[in-house]
Amino acid sequence: MNDPNRLAAARQRLLEAFQSTKSSSPDVHGVTFQPFGPSSNADRMFTERWDIRGQRWLFLAVCDGHGGSHTSTYTIETLPGRLRAALRRVVYGRFGGRIDRSNLEVAKSYVASMLEVEIVEFDRSLKKAVRDLCPNPSELREEHAKQLLSEHEDVLLRAFQGTTLVLALVNLDHRFMWAAGVGDSSVALSTISAAGKRSAELLCKHHTFKDPQEYYRTVMAHHSSEKVVVDYDNRLLGLLRMSRAIGDLPFKMERAYMQNLFRYLPEYEPENMALFAEKIVNPPYITAKPSVRFVDLETVWRQDPVILLFTDGVDNIVDGSVVFSPGVASGVPPHEVVAALLPGPSFYPRVSSTLGHPVEPEWGRGVRNVAVDILGNLLGGSNGERLEMALDLERLRAPTPVFHIDDVTIMVALLTTA
Repeated sequence: MNDPNRLAAARQRLLEAFQSTKSSSPDVHGVTFQPFGPSSNADRMFTERWDIRGQRWLFLAVCDGHGGSHTSTYTIETLPGRLRAALRRVVYGRFGGRIDRSNLEVAKSYVASMLEVEIVEFDRSLKKAVRDLCPNPSELREEHAKQLLSEHEDVLLRAFQGTTLVLALVNLDHRFMWAAGVGDSSVALSTISAAGKRSAELLCKHHTFKDPQEYYRTVMAHHSSEKVVVDYDNRLLGLLRMSRAIGDLPFKMERAYMQNLFRYLPEYEPENMALFAEKIVNPPYITAKPSVRFVDLETVWRQDPVILLFTDGVDNIVDGSVVFSPGVASGVPPHEVVAALLPGPSFYPRVSSTLGHPVEPEWGRGVRNVAVDILGNLLGGSNGERLEMALDLERLRAPTPVFHIDDVTIMVALLTTA
């Protein structure tokens, strides 16, 4: 499309559909988008600055909910406060009120362990809430199950649904960080080389069944009588693509909970829930244990370090096979594409060869939000026809040809602006 007026109109429609955030010290920009509107978006994002005895900490988190938004919403509303309290306990209880270069060698493992324990315990709290309501699921009858679901809908929905989680915890004064991830969302660190080229490194692996370790860990934990634990499409029981997640308790608790309680959730088709219940044979199948990594930012501080967090909606766009290039996957790592679209001299226009459309710096014009610029370039850049397609609900609803844009969320932390 070469009509500048149509391009401008398409750009404006998308800008109005995006939900964006921006904060400073350091600059943290975020954006989230779902073509069918905010009520259909199960992604959540969060940023907060913490002062712990005069030290500045930055906390970032992104969740990608599946099955609905109850788990992702509850996680983003509840977990950051738990982690802040736990960090304070570690800092004051073990390190005399400060973590700095003098105690970092010991502290980095303590904080990593704290993050792992708190995330797993948070997931266990979802289980405990269900057990407290229904300690004997094998004895539960339909009438009582429906009563429980009516009276405690939020508690049971956030247990039944699930979410990914990626987070970054940064000590801004002493320039080090921890990253953690559960599921298939991404947390990456981007830097600029001496030659002026920007690149990115994924800090925590994705927990999917494409990873041989995740596949074998899951399959080998189950008897051979469970013939198809992970199917040909890398889905657990033909349902879930992730090997780790928060929530998703039917995959973690005794099968009686799915058979006698969750199957009666009114938000879902009874036939589908009955089939789901039949597939659950011998839980647990998945875990909420995160991957955690420490990074010393001091060594890359002069390379303009940028933290990137994003959901797999970005992966789907970069892959392209269900978006603009049906059936043809790009094969390019999404974090490298996102890094190439960061502003400044390192902006890499040739990434258009991967995306299949031209890109431009400052896509959002006067919006001045880096995450918005990145998402706009992913969705079409200066190709107005593609920008229009991203909001073409009729096309998105059509069964064929496949054209799907998932919930997509991007957070960008420009660390050297602190």
